[in-house]
Amino acid sequence: MYARVTTYRVDPARLGEMDAELSDLRAHCKALPGIVAYNTVWREDGRGISTTIYDCRASAEEAAARLKYIWGSFSKLLIEEPVTELFDRTADMLETKKR
Repeated sequence: MYARVTTYRVDPARLGEMDAELSDLRAHCKALPGIVAYNTVWREDGRGISTTIYDCRASAEEAAARLKYIWGSFSKLLIEEPVTELFDRTADMLETKKR
């Protein structure tokens, strides 16, 4: 699996708009190629982290253009450019493996 971890900062005065914005983007997130998991978390000060897990690096690379659209749609709430880091090792800590 492959992951993108993005840190971002939303204008704290606009946090009330987050739910509507995320709801509007949900279908785009679900349509990302090879998407396994996509979670975002944020605090009252506007700092947030988005974690996207893909089935492989090729899917993550294919999703890059769509992610630009997603972040662009969300940009009106941001007060800083998002910063994305890529990771080539992941572990699903909740997965139960059958033996």
